[in-house]
Amino acid sequence: MKKLNIKQLNTLSTETVELLLNNHTTGELISDNLIQILVSTDDNSENVLTKQLDLAINTLTHDDLKDLKATVRTSLQTCIKIKRVQEAVLGKELMKQQKVTIKKVNSKMVEKGEFEATELGKFKVVFTAKDTELKTFLEELIALQTKHGLNKEGVEKEVAKLNN
Repeated sequence: MKKLNIKQLNTLSTETVELLLNNHTTGELISDNLIQILVSTDDNSENVLTKQLDLAINTLTHDDLKDLKATVRTSLQTCIKIKRVQEAVLGKELMKQQKVTIKKVNSKMVEKGEFEATELGKFKVVFTAKDTELKTFLEELIALQTKHGLNKEGVEKEVAKLNN
């Protein structure tokens, strides 16, 4: 893949945000754009997209701001999770152990020493370890029960549906 200059990356970033805001979240175009942008991430965990998002968060208001935040949470992060994007950014071997995404720096990240206090609220490219620990059936069942807000009877009802 050809390395792009900063002007090309800015154009690509703008195009990607527009695609995401218009709910175009599938296809090779969005994946290719995200790959180009993510591989251009600098040592400060920033790229043209994170900088554009920071600017937008600081300038947009009301419904536009709400739409942007929802788009980042639902569309952008979902598109970054696509196997093709993860593999291109991390490589096959590292992909088994880590994942990459774009997140807004929060106080927990600062407390852990991942970022400086001055970076609080900024968007950054974040690499995290995958949870490779195997869970027991009971642990998985409890997690599902909690996730779906079911008590013992609720779980029994759902299991009974399987037998019908």
